[in-house]
Amino acid sequence: MATEIIGDLTACSKFSNYIYYNIFIVVDFILMSSILFKINPKRKESIWIFACSALIVLISAIAFLFNNSPIQDFATSVLLVMGGLLVVHSTVVILRLAMYSTTPILKSPEFWIALSPFFYFACFVPSFGMSMYFSETNRDLAEQLYKINDYLFVLRYLLILMGLILAFKKPVNAPRL
Repeated sequence: MATEIIGDLTACSKFSNYIYYNIFIVVDFILMSSILFKINPKRKESIWIFACSALIVLISAIAFLFNNSPIQDFATSVLLVMGGLLVVHSTVVILRLAMYSTTPILKSPEFWIALSPFFYFACFVPSFGMSMYFSETNRDLAEQLYKINDYLFVLRYLLILMGLILAFKKPVNAPRL
């Protein structure tokens, strides 16, 4: 959440924040993948997903570098790949939680935390793609589409908050996140 606040503050100033976001995107991907790995009941499956995701991100980063695109576009191209991979990983985790959890899924903190990257990236990737598409032909529409991201951030953190609330409401002898 601090990243979004810093990003908004730097966007209002003359400071170019693309380097900051390029670093954040990689850190966010690693953190979200690690969380999904930890909460997946089938850890071996998550190891494969994480390894394949890392390989795909590496390949897309190398392809980006060989494409001679401006460095400012790195975040855009790799973010879309990482977002798609997090949607797949969170979908697998949610399905596994539904299959193996002894707790009703809506009372499971892991479910709400896994739902966070699913909803955020499942909605972000198409809205951002449309925003980029319209950025050259209809700037006003592109800016309005990009504002969807602010609402998606709120939804993302509310879902994580729901998971944390449920995690702290668990009985003392139950495992915590």
